[in-house]
Amino acid sequence: VLSSEIDLSVLLEKILIMSMENAGAQSGHLILEKKGKLFIEASGHSGKEISVLDSIPLEGSNHVPISVVNYAWKTKETIILSDAYKTGMFVQDQYIAENFTRSIICAPIIYKRRMSGILYLENNLTSNAFTPERIELLSVLSSQAAISIDNARLISQRQDSAKLEKEMEITAKIQMSLIPSAPKSKGYEISSYMKPAESVGGDYYDVINGEERDWLVVGDVSGHGILSGLVMMMVQ
Repeated sequence: VLSSEIDLSVLLEKILIMSMENAGAQSGHLILEKKGKLFIEASGHSGKEISVLDSIPLEGSNHVPISVVNYAWKTKETIILSDAYKTGMFVQDQYIAENFTRSIICAPIIYKRRMSGILYLENNLTSNAFTPERIELLSVLSSQAAISIDNARLISQRQDSAKLEKEMEITAKIQMSLIPSAPKSKGYEISSYMKPAESVGGDYYDVINGEERDWLVVGDVSGHGILSGLVMMMVQ
């Protein structure tokens, strides 16, 4: 089920649903790393819809015990707490203290020795909710999740790149259509050539023929890319 899914949002939802069902968890969160920071990308509670790709920053969040997640992230170890609010090194965590959290499992998602995220599950109804059998199954799920998340992200990046490339190509054609291909001015021969430093640029020239005089217009727009190209179009 996981290995065949390439849509990241659908994949995250499936990972969380399968993990919660197989572990017997009341709630769960998938936390992924982006540009060196952790974000909650999927959240679910028993009997409710899974919310995905909201990109909630971990720091300052009240959805999970931040100290537990950070510890798992730094040590790359699976954290299993049977009675979190009563015993253990995380009893002072604000989230655990306020919610009287009992059973917690916080498992790193690792592929090729690189961590891509954290799977956090909890059960607040009972202590020792996560049995060795369930923990073993979660280990298998998280390993496959790591591979699938990497693949889905790679495909998503390629699709975004292809889309951006197409948009740049269209923008470049629009821009070049505004540049005169054969500028003319009575009594003069005009030769011109322009090649943007990037696929789209903002530099501009034109010959505007008036009644009494012709205007030779040259514009050097600061910067490169789509934004400067749009500035040139507005000037035109």
